[in-house]
Amino acid sequence: MFVSTLLRSFMVTARNKSMKIGARELFITESPLSRRIKILEEKLGYNLFLRGRDGVNLTKEGENIYNIILPHYDNLISLEEHFLNKGKILSKKADVTHGLTISVDDFLLGFLSDFVYNHSEQIKKISKRTLNENIEKDLLKNEFDMIISSDNLTLNDDIACISLQGETIQIVRSNDINPHCSKNKTIILKNILLVFLDNQNIEWREHLKKELNYVGEMKIIAMPDITNHLSFIEQGEAIGLISNSMKKLIIDRFNELTISPFVIGSTAVEASVNIYFLKRKNHMIYDKFFSKLKKDVIYADNNIFSPYFNS
Repeated sequence: MFVSTLLRSFMVTARNKSMKIGARELFITESPLSRRIKILEEKLGYNLFLRGRDGVNLTKEGENIYNIILPHYDNLISLEEHFLNKGKILSKKADVTHGLTISVDDFLLGFLSDFVYNHSEQIKKISKRTLNENIEKDLLKNEFDMIISSDNLTLNDDIACISLQGETIQIVRSNDINPHCSKNKTIILKNILLVFLDNQNIEWREHLKKELNYVGEMKIIAMPDITNHLSFIEQGEAIGLISNSMKKLIIDRFNELTISPFVIGSTAVEASVNIYFLKRKNHMIYDKFFSKLKKDVIYADNNIFSPYFNS
């Protein structure tokens, strides 16, 4: 729509400095991603990347394009998602023969990355959702087969829920910053994570100031995607807040960052991970999703399997 497949492929690859990681983020393999980059380079008439054993680096021309586009890229992605979600036609009967349609809280998306990469044939479509959307309504209209959310829904006779171990919130700092004596008072986090934290009955800002030894005002910057701005954190110009799902992605890309749980008192701040679906779809969803999850996934309530799944 607003962002072409070629441009998105370029930006994701440039941001990750890796074809492998970029391909996983786009839910494709490296081969089609490499072809997209090649097509874009041919259209432009020059190389965008230098390929090496340790990954890819931008050429001078590629870096110029990346820096020009970057300030506008996040906003274009957000606008694109807004209009696509607003204009989509709700299907009265979901087609689940070729895969699941799933809606996921934005900051929980990382939870699905490995699953989609290894079981892409099980997923038909993944959509981001904002907090406090009507889960029951979306499921009953068959808009989605499964909704993964930190929202806590009061269940009824139609809807089932399986809860996984909570998604902890992590603090990201530069290795050069003393964790108890930070010089910077800027916090970067995703918009939806800010909404989640503000919905909790905790004075998280005050606790974070105490954790970081801040005095005075603390600047909060919320944006659709903080991964484009991790270099500011690496340089010690800001502190980041992320969900645990993003941890592996960041560790793979940056060696100069320290990631630790955000703890209030002795309790880690965490979001619930609830998977909602219609009970009448339980066997299909179990076959396509739960039966293929990694064995080390920890369920908050194992007993809920017994009423629905006899596996």
